[in-house]
Amino acid sequence: MPLNSLDISSVVRKPDEVDRLFPWLRGDTLRGIPHFISPAWNEDRSRFDAREYAKTWKKIGFDSVTLLTVHHDGYYLYPSEFTHNKPDRDYFGEQVSECEKEGIRSIAYYSLTLNSLVGGEHPEWRVRDLHNRVLVPDHRYFYHYDWICVNSPFRDFAIAQMGEIVSRYPVDGLWLDILYLPPHPSKSHDFLTADQDTCFCEHCHRSYAKWFQGESLFDALGSPRHDEFRAESYRSFLFDLKKTLVTRERPIALTFNGAGRRRNAFYDRLDLLADWCCGEAHNMPTRSIFSKVLTQDGLPMELMSCSELVWSHNVSKPTQLVKLEAVNTLLHGGTYTLGINHAPDGGLQQGNIERLVRWGKWVKDKAPILREGHLISEIGLLEGGQPMLIAKAEFIRWVEFLSKSHFLYSLERSLDITRWPACMIIPQALNLTEEVVICLEAYVQKGGNLLIEGPMARHHQDGHYILQDLAGVEAAGTVEGHAFYLQPSTPGFSGLVRDEPVYFQCGKAAIMQLKTGTILADLVPQFVDKVRLTDIQIAPNYPARRDQASFHPGAVFNSYGKGSVISTALTLTCPDADSARHPWPRIFAANLIRHFMGGRQAVNISGHEAVEVIAKRQNNEVTLHFLNHYYDAGEFISGEDNGMRLDAFRVKLDTQFFRITPAVFAANEKALLDFIITDETSSFDLASLALYKSVRLGNSSSAAPQRKGASPKVANTNPDSCVP
Repeated sequence: MPLNSLDISSVVRKPDEVDRLFPWLRGDTLRGIPHFISPAWNEDRSRFDAREYAKTWKKIGFDSVTLLTVHHDGYYLYPSEFTHNKPDRDYFGEQVSECEKEGIRSIAYYSLTLNSLVGGEHPEWRVRDLHNRVLVPDHRYFYHYDWICVNSPFRDFAIAQMGEIVSRYPVDGLWLDILYLPPHPSKSHDFLTADQDTCFCEHCHRSYAKWFQGESLFDALGSPRHDEFRAESYRSFLFDLKKTLVTRERPIALTFNGAGRRRNAFYDRLDLLADWCCGEAHNMPTRSIFSKVLTQDGLPMELMSCSELVWSHNVSKPTQLVKLEAVNTLLHGGTYTLGINHAPDGGLQQGNIERLVRWGKWVKDKAPILREGHLISEIGLLEGGQPMLIAKAEFIRWVEFLSKSHFLYSLERSLDITRWPACMIIPQALNLTEEVVICLEAYVQKGGNLLIEGPMARHHQDGHYILQDLAGVEAAGTVEGHAFYLQPSTPGFSGLVRDEPVYFQCGKAAIMQLKTGTILADLVPQFVDKVRLTDIQIAPNYPARRDQASFHPGAVFNSYGKGSVISTALTLTCPDADSARHPWPRIFAANLIRHFMGGRQAVNISGHEAVEVIAKRQNNEVTLHFLNHYYDAGEFISGEDNGMRLDAFRVKLDTQFFRITPAVFAANEKALLDFIITDETSSFDLASLALYKSVRLGNSSSAAPQRKGASPKVANTNPDSCVP
């Protein structure tokens, strides 16, 4: 009987039940994840001080902490009854006790699939490849640790250990790390060969045969069924673990690293068993993706990064970057979890702690305004809950495109079209299932607008376009080349000089034949296709003339029902070797989106692509939050508190989108901004922007109407404002 037929309803907690049992999960502003990793070979733990740690976490402002019980090396920080090797003292228990005295909740961290001590004591539990070999130690992708199989007796061992932890210590939750197997060999993991795929141990063979009616696990290799079995192995493990937790008198919350992320195929089944969503987010695209997607499951959400460069490292990140990470997470209603590394002897870097105390106070002061309200958007990017889509380069590029163009955007996981914004982007990486296609057609019929990034999906690879009726085109094959150009039919559409097309380094484009649509841009090949690197020196790679090569529709606008659709012949977000100096694909994509809106958008800022705008509504008020990503991880990061402060710039608001008349709020605000209203836009000057600033607007229903051209005031809600 397939494991998927198991009834897991008895252990699945709906969001309202999670909020009732664990109100602190959603209420926590800051959480810590101290990394006291002291391997078995380390003999000096003289600077371990649980009482001082707890006082430190209190000073920083952590509402809760996730404390290690065992890390990947397998050295246990508490004396477990189930292992031969035991620590000289109860490092975990002492920390839990001292945190409890300070009013700080504890969550127990447990490294699941990676555990070298268990792999040494029980080599028969280790993950095996196709030849029944354990993987050779390698420092790439954690291969210097032992991978353990949850279909082996390790399953009962781990569940018993976690039962031991929640029985012995007053922890409020369990947080599992590495809830997955090594990746399949692929181009991105070229240090693996095909015969190193995992896991094919004797326990997996038996489990698979039982799960799939006697079929051999070898026959599943390379098929979706293999991915399904890998996911089901962990799903059934979580089910058995949670059954032991829900019977406890004291409720224990359960999650795993990446819960809600859909990091692997079929992992939506695992997410049902998590009580809160979480994800590691170490740069702007991942923070935007996870913060906007994980909140849609209705569960509490945390995003985490570390105060140092990387996990298990002792060089600090710039304070402004840690602030930016926290601001982004809190704006999306989540808890920000900060990793802090100990030295193997237990010591903490005091300079790091001192600046984190100041950081914590800064974040807590900002938290009320960051968390209030609900996100509003004008553009949606469809994620659809599909596994691994968030790892696609095209998807990440869309996030960068939208942020740099200052669109108010959401990432839509649900296929409930009533929740979608007026405009939606369908990224090229999306798998267009029948369910998705039905939703898209209904959405446009009712007045929605779609931007479909091509080449569009086709039946059986070479059949008709799946969305050809929506797009107003028919399939006519594909064309290959080093690069293509899109030549807009409307002057200025590309953002370049007049009549200059946009260059895309795509290897393939779709040939579309027009049916009912209107051509917005032509697909133009290179004059001479580049074969060698030196070709660009001897043959002009300019766009071909019509007498040199065939032109085809490159971007098509089509009316359908009450809505409209734009489709493209190539991938707007395709990788580009010169992307650092090549903004035109982003500008072209933004202009395609604005085409739906008559060239307008909700918030418009000239230049300053490093500024991200997030809008939230609370009752009759809208707050605009401005984030300066010059402080983010990347080539511009300075490490200085105000090293990337931007001078005054004008912010224009579309009156059709906001329908807002500014009003004066909060008598204790430090400053007011001049606000000018015209026919189509309302605008104000933001005097400067360091890391973060917010501006609160009033709804027209709560403010006296202003005559056209008047200059009312609007409150600048940032306490650090320099506006006179």
